[in-house]
Amino acid sequence: MCYNEDIIWVAGLLEGEGYFTAPIKQNKWAYFHIGCEMTDLDVLEKLRDKVGGRITKGRKRELKRKMSYTWFLSKKDEAYKLAMQLYPFMGKRRKAQINKCIKIYHTYRKQKYTYYYLRNIRTGEIEQGKNLTRFCRKHNLHQSNMYNVVMGKNKSCKGWIRCEN
Repeated sequence: MCYNEDIIWVAGLLEGEGYFTAPIKQNKWAYFHIGCEMTDLDVLEKLRDKVGGRITKGRKRELKRKMSYTWFLSKKDEAYKLAMQLYPFMGKRRKAQINKCIKIYHTYRKQKYTYYYLRNIRTGEIEQGKNLTRFCRKHNLHQSNMYNVVMGKNKSCKGWIRCEN
């Protein structure tokens, strides 16, 4: 198996100075986030040139210390794809971080559509589809309440219950 030298360089840098996280937002969705903080701006600029991302200026923690900078990548699925490329070159600790992030990311990943299979207990009507927003507009329902029904957190909302396939 042949790997690009740039990916190996990035893996080495992130193994030593980087971090991998998958922050969960509003307990509904997560995104993959890779970051690296250091005082060497030129190294972070090289990293950004190789894999993309952004660099932000940190602050001096103490008077005699250098300014720190943070590079991060969390744009859509780019960070996830990069983590998959880096995975074979990482040590145990970073692989464990990446595995934890993958699990969170796949559990809470924001999807364009929420698939549903619902039954109205009043009329017996059954509806299924992939666009919960459209369904809620059609039936004049609150989307977050219906989302909780679809995910199994609430039992019903205005007569609609979740059906098992």
